[in-house]
Amino acid sequence: EVIESIEGRIEDQGCVQRGIPCPEFDLCALHTPWQSAREAMLKELSAATIAENVRPCKDM
Repeated sequence: EVIESIEGRIEDQGCVQRGIPCPEFDLCALHTPWQSAREAMLKELSAATIAENVRPCKDM
């Protein structure tokens, strides 16, 4: 919610190899792993709160 409220809806950008919308009948080799990674990323981002994102960073 935090990211989408600032940046807008996170849309699927299409095929990572071809740079076009994914054709359902001709999926590239990266389609399935990229889709899984994207879903995991969106799940993590949707769990982020404003409080978590405004707290000071720890020194490394």
